Amino acid sequence: MGFLFSLLAGKGGGISAIVVAIAALIGYAKIVRPHEWVEKEATYAAVTGPMTISVKVGRRRTEEYKLYGVAVSPDDEALKREAEAYIRKLAAESGKLTISYQRKRPTTAIVTTWDGNTDLGHALIRYGYARAVGKTLTYRVAEAFARREGRGMWRQKIQGFVVPEWDDCPVVHQSNRGVGVVLTDIDSRMPDRHIYRDNDRVTWGHETSHGIASRLRMAQDGFRAGNGTTVKTTAGLDVFKSTGRENAFYVLLGRSIRLTEPDVTLADVARAVPRSLRGRIYNLYLVQQQRDWNDTPLYVFDEWVAYTNGADVRYDEGIAGRDEAVDHMVEMMAYGLTLATMTDDPKLEDFARWQALRAVQLFGIAEDYDSDRGAATIHAMRTAADAERWRAEVREALGDEWTQMTLGF
Repeated sequence: MGFLFSLLAGKGGGISAIVVAIAALIGYAKIVRPHEWVEKEATYAAVTGPMTISVKVGRRRTEEYKLYGVAVSPDDEALKREAEAYIRKLAAESGKLTISYQRKRPTTAIVTTWDGNTDLGHALIRYGYARAVGKTLTYRVAEAFARREGRGMWRQKIQGFVVPEWDDCPVVHQSNRGVGVVLTDIDSRMPDRHIYRDNDRVTWGHETSHGIASRLRMAQDGFRAGNGTTVKTTAGLDVFKSTGRENAFYVLLGRSIRLTEPDVTLADVARAVPRSLRGRIYNLYLVQQQRDWNDTPLYVFDEWVAYTNGADVRYDEGIAGRDEAVDHMVEMMAYGLTLATMTDDPKLEDFARWQALRAVQLFGIAEDYDSDRGAATIHAMRTAADAERWRAEVREALGDEWTQMTLGF
């Protein structure tokens, strides 16, 4: 068993550039179907199994369909529950659905959301909740990417790794702005015409992640006198800073998490980072931001999640360049892991493991990535002499096997 980082670090390996180009298109447009397919409109009623959905056609008739071209492991009950919850969320948020089936197989259908952006079967495969059955190219490409990213049924079983307990972060408006699946997901969690949009899609995803976190904090504490204040992000946008001891972050697919602020300061975290791991944004985020966030050490996670969401947008949209989005995600991972060593909060530690695994996966699959800074940061994590104590603390906090498999030390 090699290091997860080593398994993922080969850029482009195993999947041709042509397939990558095809994959960049899946999820954004409906599959082209031959003439023997019948298409009709329906309204979501219920999910009756991990691969089956019930819909209303007209005023009274209810019909049930098995999703075309997908299968879930019959022995993995936990995964089946996750698949049901995910498809339920997608279908319920859409409300209206498009049902497409072959005349010769009228009970098996391709089901897409009303805006045409999401094929439910493809989405299940893409996130590792199901595997592709048959010869549909987009489904097979989706499975290849899910395998490569270690998602769902393809993720490695690592001792001590626990998927965090998520809170629901519902859709606020139906975003349909011709952008990719990840950015649509992020944007839809904010009201329409929000202030965090940007012409640059990576920045759009990053800043809107801060906006979502701000709304989650505001929902927890209420935007009333004494409960918080408004501060500026490094991009000059307003966010709500709570005076309470809970923070919250959004990590896609309707999943958010609330964490309790550790009893340390941002300055404490800054001092604990070995000099070899202090990168280009260390001064900006861990030193300069002490003026607003010193009593809020989870600010480190806020930036780490925002950079990771931005890197996910970069990957999902096939954006060339913007290497710093990946570099900064990896650098913020070092700071987030540092914070994780300074607390005994199991929920925070579980999230740190999950978030670090996601960051390492995104780094490993980054396309058109020409910078060597991300790899240099991970190399320093693994080998720098002044980080020896830091590595021991990470292993103690997050587990030897997890640390070896994920970070390679």
